[in-house]
Amino acid sequence: MKSKKAMEVRTLVELIIFVLITLTIGLPLGAKIVEYWTGQPATGTTKSLALLKTEINLLEENETRPVPIYIDKYHIIKAFQVNSKGRPPDCEPKIKGETRKACLCVCKKQTCDFLKQEVNECKTIDFDLAEEQILCPQFDIEKEEIIPQNCKLTKQNQLITISCPAKC
Repeated sequence: MKSKKAMEVRTLVELIIFVLITLTIGLPLGAKIVEYWTGQPATGTTKSLALLKTEINLLEENETRPVPIYIDKYHIIKAFQVNSKGRPPDCEPKIKGETRKACLCVCKKQTCDFLKQEVNECKTIDFDLAEEQILCPQFDIEKEEIIPQNCKLTKQNQLITISCPAKC
């Protein structure tokens, strides 16, 4: 009787160990593989997109504000003006008669071509941009890694200017 109960306990312990190993190693590894194949940006890039939208919409006239952003090595953030050509469909008004707005998009490549599925996510902003821009990752040569960067947002004459240290 004891040997049968001991075998059940041993099987239960082995099952628990298997589940723990699967959860700690298998799931993160699987998530990285899926991220690689789908091209979904790391959370830092999408958080930076949301932060840029919020900070731009809160800017007062003639105000300059620093904003820390992080862009991973696989993506860029492209800023489209209200009248830019080639804007992704996510930048266009959803309701007929709604006015066009400027737009920020996380893209896989600098072309940001939605037909080639290079656009991951877009957010509209309430003010137009002084110019169409591409925001790139900032690379630290000494540490050999991508690092956050401090960009500056400026609002003058209802136009937004985004200045970041990293150049594409």
